[in-house]
Amino acid sequence: MRQCWRFTTNNPMSNHLTTEPTPFHILAAVIRGTGKTTLKSSTVPFSTRLPEYLLAKLDAMGAMAGKSRNAMLIHLLDTCFEQTADLLDPETAKRFNDLTAENLQKMAQKNSDRESFEG
Repeated sequence: MRQCWRFTTNNPMSNHLTTEPTPFHILAAVIRGTGKTTLKSSTVPFSTRLPEYLLAKLDAMGAMAGKSRNAMLIHLLDTCFEQTADLLDPETAKRFNDLTAENLQKMAQKNSDRESFEG
């Protein structure tokens, strides 16, 4: 399943925006409570270790946004990947996109532990 983000806002000023909001603007709106996102995507469980100060920030953002730790981590990673990719030179961006596509293809072949996530 391909990822699909949807963003809505209850901020009347957003009707006056002349540009689309950046992923960071969307994330800030979610944390402020003036925006809402949903994501539908296949997921794969994995384990990681985080420094305590990052976990404290992650949990604070999740509490403010009314989202789970998992949902916030996905949102943060997706936002950072997208914004960072915009700063890459064309050659590096192509290599990143090629490796991403290669990894997605490998994952599609191993779909036995795949779950669906919406959050």
